[in-house]
Amino acid sequence: MNIISHRTFFPIFTFIVIIAILAISTCSFLSQTYATSTFSSHGTHHLVLFLQGITTTLDDQSANSGHIVGLGSVPETLHYVFAQPSTRLLEYSYSASSVQNGLPTPYTCTDTITHSLFSDIVLLDQQIKHAMRAQPAATQVDITLIGHSLGGVIALGYLAFLEHKGFSISLPANAHLEAVITLDSPIGGVSAGFLTSFSLLGRQILEHQCPAAKGKTFTAMQDLETIFHSASTTFGATGLAASQGSKASLLSIAPSGHSSATHHEASNQSVLERAKTDLATSVLTIGNLNDFLFDPKACAAVLPSFLDTQFLLDEGRGSGLYGRMFNSGPNICPSITRLTTLNRDLMRTTQVVMANHTAVLSNPSVQQGITHFLQARTNNHLGGTPIPLLAHRLP
Repeated sequence: MNIISHRTFFPIFTFIVIIAILAISTCSFLSQTYATSTFSSHGTHHLVLFLQGITTTLDDQSANSGHIVGLGSVPETLHYVFAQPSTRLLEYSYSASSVQNGLPTPYTCTDTITHSLFSDIVLLDQQIKHAMRAQPAATQVDITLIGHSLGGVIALGYLAFLEHKGFSISLPANAHLEAVITLDSPIGGVSAGFLTSFSLLGRQILEHQCPAAKGKTFTAMQDLETIFHSASTTFGATGLAASQGSKASLLSIAPSGHSSATHHEASNQSVLERAKTDLATSVLTIGNLNDFLFDPKACAAVLPSFLDTQFLLDEGRGSGLYGRMFNSGPNICPSITRLTTLNRDLMRTTQVVMANHTAVLSNPSVQQGITHFLQARTNNHLGGTPIPLLAHRLP
């Protein structure tokens, strides 16, 4: 048996006491932090849907878990932000959802590429309606949509068609679309050539991420080209120079028979300004300036212009419409240009491209900005300004 002498006992005892105090302090700090990161329901329930981007998948286990998974730590941030029993977190499905409770069904990476964007928006509309059936009767439900990459385009497109009306996109009477957040999402579309002159890089990267899509029609990307070339000169009430994300029209992907000049002329900015008034929905768009898709100056030899496709025009503090940016990761365009020119090391090219494109999902400032925005929004403010991020204001 080991005997501890009185000379060693007190230092050990003191050490244990200090550790205990630190542990208690840490627990207190965490509880205070998460307490400020959670919402008071005020009798209202929350439904949060997270939409992943192109080339992602959802397996049976994740689909049946009933919790968002995704990439990076944004899903975990949402778990902390909405840490209350009255909130339900769901993953969006590019395939279908349970009619009884809105749970997503598994989908493949091919589903994210070959569907039209409007059909994806219809799937989101159906999933929201299905999920609402699992809510307590006569309960008011505030809905938040947050999407990465293509998922953000679908989320914002849902809001645009919801505002425009006439497309069988609607909310149940007891539901309110409170906020939409897009993360590195080309809401202004992509320039023509993404799958043609740009195919040596764009198509190869997507097919490297999703080999099953090789040889198939990339319908979602074609729709993004339609959005890009629908750019309007009408930006709503601001009268200011706007980004491509503001000028383009998500309504331009309306199915045949519904399309009209009005749809094409209605810019994202003007439609969302109306939605802010009509539906009381706030929007936050966030993009990484070092995402290679949006840096034409450094990548001019390889890429068409993608600058500003991921932003709305930021209308300022308390406005409810925000275009925000951050910087994360290296400027990888020179290495991409070199690798593409030499036509080698596609795996490495894909790795560096995806690292910057998914950085928005784990950047601490982005997480803080999302939390600040959502907290203010649910406290009856029209979207708190995400202070850790830079406002995107073009001259």
